[in-house]
Amino acid sequence: MNHLKELVASPIPLLNQDKMPLFDSLVEYAKQDVTPFDVPGHKMGSAMSPLKEVLEEMALRMDVNSMKELDLLSHPQSVIKEAQDLAADAFGAEHAYFLVNGTTVGIQTMIMATCKPGDTLLVPRNGHKSVMDGIILSGARPVFMSTMCTIYDDGNVLSMC
Repeated sequence: MNHLKELVASPIPLLNQDKMPLFDSLVEYAKQDVTPFDVPGHKMGSAMSPLKEVLEEMALRMDVNSMKELDLLSHPQSVIKEAQDLAADAFGAEHAYFLVNGTTVGIQTMIMATCKPGDTLLVPRNGHKSVMDGIILSGARPVFMSTMCTIYDDGNVLSMC
């Protein structure tokens, strides 16, 4: 419980949280006359499609790969680095790392960063399917638990799963 109190009492962010470096760079890039020859396949919204009708052209123009102007997610040095630093500062963390591929990569990374072969990992039976991939990749051993449980610590409810 003390750890939770420390998190709540974390310092106020020190960086200017009004900045949006990655978003601003994406908007600027999307406004350029670029002809893409890479993924994603919707080519920045250049063709009419049901996706374009729903998301509008600007959203598709901003859905691009890592270009020099947009930094590189695997080794950020400019706008992505600045955006990650802002995120870390906002959350009171030492570092923040953006990810791609949604929940799957986040869950697998979390498990592989914290578990080594032979470690035991409590897993709810209704967990995301990528949890099993993370367990296999990390070498951890799953212990499945009922999804109808309450975990107590000195009489206080810590978690309701």
